[in-house]
Amino acid sequence: MLSLNACRYNFYDKQLNIIDLKNYFFIYGLMVLNMLMSGCISDNQSFESFNIYDGYYSEKLLILDELNRIELDLQDHMVSSFFVTPENEVYLFDRSYGMIYKMDENGHIESKTGGIGRGPGEFITENVLTLTYCGTDIFFAFDWSQPRIQVYDLDLNLLNPIILNSVPYDVSCVNDRKLAVLYAYMPKIDIISYEGVLHEELVPDVLFGESKESVFRHFNYINQNIYALSYYFKPELLLVHKKEQSQKEIVLSKLEFQDVHFAVRKASVVGDELHLFYMNINRDLPEPEYKVTHVFHKNDGEYLYSYRMPERISQLQFISDHRIATLEDSLRTVALYDFKIEDNE
Repeated sequence: MLSLNACRYNFYDKQLNIIDLKNYFFIYGLMVLNMLMSGCISDNQSFESFNIYDGYYSEKLLILDELNRIELDLQDHMVSSFFVTPENEVYLFDRSYGMIYKMDENGHIESKTGGIGRGPGEFITENVLTLTYCGTDIFFAFDWSQPRIQVYDLDLNLLNPIILNSVPYDVSCVNDRKLAVLYAYMPKIDIISYEGVLHEELVPDVLFGESKESVFRHFNYINQNIYALSYYFKPELLLVHKKEQSQKEIVLSKLEFQDVHFAVRKASVVGDELHLFYMNINRDLPEPEYKVTHVFHKNDGEYLYSYRMPERISQLQFISDHRIATLEDSLRTVALYDFKIEDNE
């Protein structure tokens, strides 16, 4: 089993720590060679690439109407992940203590669970802690150091662990009974049930993590034939169409790779659109593109438009096609907004 410690990234420190790289490259090279020999990488797959700034870029205006704001008052709290239910209940994952908080609309902690460790209901806080919510009465919590996902109900009761083959990098919703797991350094995505039963393996014709710029961070299962991969350090979106055996690579920024410190923060499906929140934290550029969301049609990847995000926003969650929740400022504030997108006059 390959460990995330083979190539572990902590975005709060903005450093990539490479450990035992020779062994990793050797193992990875054998995996790629095996794929080539077994015919897993197809010579017939079509590939398309374009830069949205080459005559495509179209900017619209995001208008936010604030409904509520919740702030953690303790200075040593740092929220690494969050979600908001349709009933406006807020769930926060505190990276400082490995704790999950359930908050009411006034910002009071209703209940909490977790802690630092490797036991049931515990998390390793040296890496990123993530929550995934699929709109049902349960949610999923994991950290980047342990090959498991822990399942909770909305009252913060630990239901069961899902044991994985490797450390997960991203867990996304397929439907109300299945999850997609993007591993840290295994060249596949597993589609599993909420109980951990494997239903399908996806193996894109791309290299996973053989260098810093090819590390994937987000996976979006759009439908049974189409999915999207977005990178961690490179401003690109990869849209894969299984039925047509085609891949579309979309360049999201005018910046060169060396000027990108953090490329993609969040990809979300909203109706028929795929919204990709692109963030670059390099503030030394004369005209930096800090935070912008690019929008594509979810079925064919056609670029539609872009809109800029306020500087204070670090993460976001679409609750509906007119409402979003955001993590803001010093990673201790969650805000709820109604939003609309208008033509930029």
